[in-house]
Amino acid sequence: MRWLRALASPPKLPHARWVPVADQVRATVAAAAPATCYEARRLLHAVGRLAVQADLQGLPRDPGVWLRTETIDAFVLSASPGREGSRVLTCRAWLRRTREALVWVERGEAPPVRIPSPRNPQPPYKNDELVKLGTGPGICPGGPGGTGWH
Repeated sequence: MRWLRALASPPKLPHARWVPVADQVRATVAAAAPATCYEARRLLHAVGRLAVQADLQGLPRDPGVWLRTETIDAFVLSASPGREGSRVLTCRAWLRRTREALVWVERGEAPPVRIPSPRNPQPPYKNDELVKLGTGPGICPGGPGGTGWH
């Protein structure tokens, strides 16, 4: 329930712009956070920035509108000039996963299973294991030099 504590502190956004959308952003993140693998404070920041931008554009104060694919893509393209590409993609991923989580909650479905993966995956075999297995074109029956390779 760490995500509940994150909802208590607002993201670093101008106060006058944050206040009109704050309650809906918090409710959106509270509903989505348990069904995602992201930190609630990061979701709060991303959804908060999206909501503020949407509000400035005159869109309705409705998470269903904010989290539409076209709204997310327009936000990412317009609100991220000069930002590193990977940061932009990460923000877009957070927003899209938030939308997906809300759809699962609305339908009463369980969130998808979280399968962690290491940042630096290990090769399937060590070098000495590869030597023991043998290498070269004739080792696999369907490979070059073996039977069935055309």
